[in-house]
Amino acid sequence: MTQDRPNIHKSIIIVLVAVLVVLVSILYSAFAKTKTQLSEEDITFIKQAGLKETDDINNTMRLSYLNNEQVAFSKGEIIDVMANLYNQKHPVRIISNKTTFFYVQNEDTKNWELIDNVLFEFGEETIIEPYPGLNPLPNVIGGIPNPEKITESMTIRILIVGSFVDETKANEDKVAAFMDIEVTP
Repeated sequence: MTQDRPNIHKSIIIVLVAVLVVLVSILYSAFAKTKTQLSEEDITFIKQAGLKETDDINNTMRLSYLNNEQVAFSKGEIIDVMANLYNQKHPVRIISNKTTFFYVQNEDTKNWELIDNVLFEFGEETIIEPYPGLNPLPNVIGGIPNPEKITESMTIRILIVGSFVDETKANEDKVAAFMDIEVTP
């Protein structure tokens, strides 16, 4: 009988270790950074926009309406959106006149067609440094889709593209986000 006790204690320890491993795995997966799953349509879009599936898209940077209030924009109006940076670990470079893009999906071909951004931005670039304790780090970015291309109410996809920079301020990987907005003539 006394020989069975060490085996019982050993079994209890094994079960407790197994439970601990499972709990740690669950906690790790809950708090680990998860990559946004892109649909096949979104993957087609990012490829047409010159991005890769491996780029940081809709993860570190996410777009939303100002004040989180969905609005329909009017033709010729500046379209400003919040470009929030989450869990930012590296500075992000935003280059004037090369950051904000507008696309519309062709009904027949389903391809995404670029619409010119007619808002001229002053300055060359902005580097957004991580700010400890501020998560997300809010930024307002915008543009004006070419009014000549808006002949009816339509959905336009706004794409914001930046790049992470390293200590030497060289471009590293792309960081991007997109969302669909409604624009009326």
